[in-house]
Amino acid sequence: MSVLYRLGIRLYGGLIWAAAPFVPKARAWVQGRKEWADRLAAFAEGNPSIVWMHCSSVGEFEDSRVVWEQLRAAWPQTKFALTFFSSSGYEHFIDKPVADGIFYLPLDTRHNARRFLDLLQPQVVFFSRSDLWRNVLVEARRRGLPSYLLGLRMDANSPFLKNSARSHFEACFRAFTHIYAQNETTRQLLESELGITAVSVVGNARIDRIANAATTAPDFPRVKEFVGDHFCVIVGSSVSLEEVYALQLATRPEFDPVRWLLVPHEIHRDELKLRTLRLQDQEALFTEDTPLKDTHRVLWIDTVGHLKHLYAYADLAIVGGGFDKIGIHSILEPALYGLPIWFGPNHRNYPEALDLMALGGATVFESIEELAAVVHQHLKEGVDPTLKSQIKGYVRENTGASTRTLEDLLSRHPELALKG
Repeated sequence: MSVLYRLGIRLYGGLIWAAAPFVPKARAWVQGRKEWADRLAAFAEGNPSIVWMHCSSVGEFEDSRVVWEQLRAAWPQTKFALTFFSSSGYEHFIDKPVADGIFYLPLDTRHNARRFLDLLQPQVVFFSRSDLWRNVLVEARRRGLPSYLLGLRMDANSPFLKNSARSHFEACFRAFTHIYAQNETTRQLLESELGITAVSVVGNARIDRIANAATTAPDFPRVKEFVGDHFCVIVGSSVSLEEVYALQLATRPEFDPVRWLLVPHEIHRDELKLRTLRLQDQEALFTEDTPLKDTHRVLWIDTVGHLKHLYAYADLAIVGGGFDKIGIHSILEPALYGLPIWFGPNHRNYPEALDLMALGGATVFESIEELAAVVHQHLKEGVDPTLKSQIKGYVRENTGASTRTLEDLLSRHPELALKG
C-alpha cells in the first residue's frame, strides 16, 4: 500500500495541475501552494513554540474550533499554525483571526512531509476528523512529535476498514499519540479491527461548537422583518431538489401564510440577483437593501456563515443534501433551537440523525407531496412544545466533548502553559 500510495499521490497531484487551467477549484489549489515553503519558513522563523492543526475544510475546523480556541487561550506564548487541504477552507479563513498563520498543506509526498516539518518544527500536531495524510503523519511519528486526532467517528462500514485501504489507514491511526473518538463504537472498532487502544471517548465536539455559537448570535433585522409573525420554513445548505420543492410550495395559495428562508449550499450571487430581479414581487435577496413587500414569500440568503444563527427565526427546518450523494448537512444547528427537522433519504446513518429520528425530532421525506403535508400540518397545528423541548434537551445533554478533550490535552502538555 505504501508504494501504491506514493504513486497515487503523485498521480493525484498531476491531475490537479492538469485541471488547473480549466477548473477554478483546481486552479486555487495549485496557486495557493506556490512558494508554500517560503511562506512557512517566514512564519516559523523566531517562533520556538508552534502548535499545528490540519483540517480538510471549513466543517472540519469548525468541529474542533472550541478546543483550538481554548488551547490558544491556555498556551498564550505559543504560535498556532492552521493548514487546509481544500481551497474553500483556506479562502474562508485566510482573513480571519483563527490562527497566527494559515497555510495550504502541500501535496503529501515524502519529500514534502519532511520539508514541511523541518520548516515548521511544531511541538504538538493535531488532525481534525478524517483528513489523514500518511506521509506527514508517519514522519511526525518518526520524529516523536505528540500527535492527536480530534473528533474521529467510525462505524462498521467505514472506508477506513475496507480491505483495500485497511493497512494504509492503520498506519495513519498508529501515527497518533492519542485519538479522541466521538463514540464507543469508534473506540471498539479501532481496538478490535486495528489493535489501537490509545483512544478516549469524549463525545461530539460539534455540539459544543454549535451551542457556543448560539450564545453570540447576531441580529438580522432584514430576516426579522421578512418573517414577522408568519410561520417560517428554513431550507439550510440546500441543493437543487430541496430548492425546487420549496419554491414550488411557496407559489401554492394554501401556503401564502408561510415565509421561506433559502440558504444554498453553494451560493451563486449573480444568478440569485438576476432571479430576484425577475421575481421581485415574490422573492428577495438578503444582501440587497430593496424594501421588503407583503407579497414576498422567499428570502434568499446569499452569505456564508450565517445559517447556524438563522435557524433561530424559523419554525421548521429542511436540511439539504439528503437527495444528493454527499448526504445531509448539519442537523445539530436547527436542533439547538428545537426545530423539527426534515431531510431527504441520504442521511448516511449519522449518529445525531439516528438519535433525533428515534426521538421524533427528525424525519425523512422523499417527495414534494410528503413535504407539503408536513408543512401544512405544522402550519395548522403549530410545533409541539414538548417535542421542541426534547430536541433542545438532546443537544444540551450531549455537550461537553470539548471540555473533556481540553482537560486531557492540558494534562499532557503542562510545559506549553509555561513557555515564555
